[in-house]
Amino acid sequence: MLQEGNPHRTWATQFAATRSESEVVEVVNDYLATWLPSDLEHLPEECRLVQVTNVDAVSHAAVVFTQCELHARPESPAAAVLGALSEIFIAAQVRVRQLRSSRFDPSAN
Repeated sequence: MLQEGNPHRTWATQFAATRSESEVVEVVNDYLATWLPSDLEHLPEECRLVQVTNVDAVSHAAVVFTQCELHARPESPAAAVLGALSEIFIAAQVRVRQLRSSRFDPSAN
């Protein structure tokens, strides 16, 4: 992965700043672009995602990554990658849920 330090904090901040579902998709795709093909080669085929087109794909990927993470051996090369992908996609899905909430006020902030 290209980012160093605590990349999850940076991505969480970016998701929190999104004002629409399309912005969430954009941030998710920016995140996916940070992964090298070699980072993903040990993942199950269904987890080798390089781009999403809409928030439904984000939701689906969050579930797939989490299911695969739960089945991965903790010491396997895929475990850490799946953990990171799950965490980010769950954060994206949470933001989508917030944006869809009747309590969301786009004029706030």
